[in-house]
Amino acid sequence: MMKVIFLDVDGVLDSNNYFTETNINYMTDPVDMKAVARLAKIVEATGARLVLSSSWRHGWDHNYGKVRYECKLLMKALAEYGMRIYDKTGTALKFDRAQEVKDWLRDHRKQVDSFLILDDCNFGWKQNHLHKRWLQTDFNNWGLIDEDIPKAIRILNKRVSWLEWKVLGL
Repeated sequence: MMKVIFLDVDGVLDSNNYFTETNINYMTDPVDMKAVARLAKIVEATGARLVLSSSWRHGWDHNYGKVRYECKLLMKALAEYGMRIYDKTGTALKFDRAQEVKDWLRDHRKQVDSFLILDDCNFGWKQNHLHKRWLQTDFNNWGLIDEDIPKAIRILNKRVSWLEWKVLGL
């Protein structure tokens, strides 16, 4: 059994503040290493695996030769903290991120005992009964921040009950 973090990148591992206040070059440093360090604390405390639910998933592949440049930079940043991308969600009709997460969970249901959605945007999480597992970050305020770490760990350490799976239709 595994714990899974459905990971958005923009607004979680980068932010408006990161881009405007640090004079970084997006082409060489697309993610904030401080946010990556925070994510690493969550992963270390829970053993969770990372599943890209971000639009960045279109640049990632299990075959490294097919991975786009920006995702290679993401992978390098994650690797600095001993993390790697385990998988990615698919693409649902109408680009419905909540449905994409549910589809991935349906396909891996027997392997998942807990999950967390890290995302700065509301993609209908409540309407899809995923809101209790969603931790909203703030693109305008540094993305994933220190205060989010204990919340994320708490969500991941709570097993998904049979009732939650049933409400999700899984």
